[in-house]
Amino acid sequence: MQLLTITLSIIALASSAVAHYGSSSSSSAIDALTQAGYKAAWLIDSKNYTAFNEVFTEDIVYDSTDLGAYGGKTNGIEETTAAIKSAGNGAKTSHLVTNLLVLDMISPKEARVNT
Repeated sequence: MQLLTITLSIIALASSAVAHYGSSSSSSAIDALTQAGYKAAWLIDSKNYTAFNEVFTEDIVYDSTDLGAYGGKTNGIEETTAAIKSAGNGAKTSHLVTNLLVLDMISPKEARVNT
């Protein structure tokens, strides 16, 4: 099994993830973003591409340049979905997500995140 490590630079995670916690406080928003990051990894590994809109906004910026020939930078959910589908040419992926760094809370429903 080939293991791929993907670094996501996310302009914004879906506002529904933040709304799930019913609060606009900073800690609740960060908890929601963390959960959305975990769910994003699970969706990638389970190849459930149709559910990406549950964790990514339409204007996602995805940066997987660390993957070399398999990586690159995409803009928007359609480009990102296509890139993730083709990464590793069908290789199985498995994520061990141990951190999520909130770079900026742009608003109660939008953040820049690295995971």
